[in-house]
Amino acid sequence: MLPSFIIVGAFKAGTTTLSQILLKHPMLRSSAALEPHFFDSNFDKGVLWYRKQFPLLFFNARKKAFEATPSYLYHPLVAKRIADTLPDVKLVILLRNPIERAISHFNFNVKKGIEYLNFKETMKRESEFIEAEKSLLINASNYHSKLLQNFSYIDMGFYDKQLDVVLQHFDMKQLLFLDSNSFHAQPQQTIDSITNFVGVSAFKVDSTPIPIRSGLEELNTDVLEELKTLYASTIIRTKEITGINLEL
Repeated sequence: MLPSFIIVGAFKAGTTTLSQILLKHPMLRSSAALEPHFFDSNFDKGVLWYRKQFPLLFFNARKKAFEATPSYLYHPLVAKRIADTLPDVKLVILLRNPIERAISHFNFNVKKGIEYLNFKETMKRESEFIEAEKSLLINASNYHSKLLQNFSYIDMGFYDKQLDVVLQHFDMKQLLFLDSNSFHAQPQQTIDSITNFVGVSAFKVDSTPIPIRSGLEELNTDVLEELKTLYASTIIRTKEITGINLEL
């Protein structure tokens, strides 16, 4: 068994919550570990290893498997790897305003105890490592960058560049773009779009809005304005590609 669809990101956009809801559907099953990280960190282990991450569904061939590794969207080699391995797979892409995403990512790391700088300082640190690490990721065999995975608060928000890579390897009909804020405000509508997209029956979910914290109040005005300027063109292009408006 291999997945019929993959939730590929974005990181800190609500992919875990979305996956937990989907797992309540009787015809959907996830990989044993919801985030197997095959196409980024474990690709050298081979497809047989990946296949073993999924349950045997031979008792009901209509069931569909999926996985959700939100770092996939950001990794520059993943789209090609997925397309080469699973050419007919569908991708679900959940996007969040890039400033809110960055703050959520930062707060997540603070809570984990791996971030000790303030947000402004992390922006400077990222500018110092980002290009060298991305070059290594692309050119060095089986290189896995903890710096990129954990601390690319700003760069992960340039969705248009990431989507350009995805569209080099997938038809639009294989892609479903979702808005994180819409998902949290109207979960039933989002789930309906996914079940229709992947070809399973609709099912009722708790339609109560899911709380989501923006974290914007933690940014001083200068940093917020800097980020708005930084992401302005990305937000415009992302809307052109996906139809989703990510403006604050």
